[in-house]
Amino acid sequence: PHCTVRTDRVASRRTAVRTLSGGLFAEVFERADNPMVVVAPRGEVLRMNAAARRLLGRADVDRLDVADLVPEDSRAMIREFLD
Repeated sequence: PHCTVRTDRVASRRTAVRTLSGGLFAEVFERADNPMVVVAPRGEVLRMNAAARRLLGRADVDRLDVADLVPEDSRAMIREFLD
């Protein structure tokens, strides 16, 4: 099971990150046992929770694209989907 949070209606990446970083959402998101990643419509990873960082062995998401998180043979499909 997964949940999709769409950010295509948000004015900017900065606004999206600020929105996703505050309040109850941020606490629930960060403490969730399931790995979760928030991705902008063009594939930029905006945020990932602690479970996702542990699973992927990453400390941050700077300049990370969702295609970087899937096996190499699936990257073209992901990029096509995002275009």
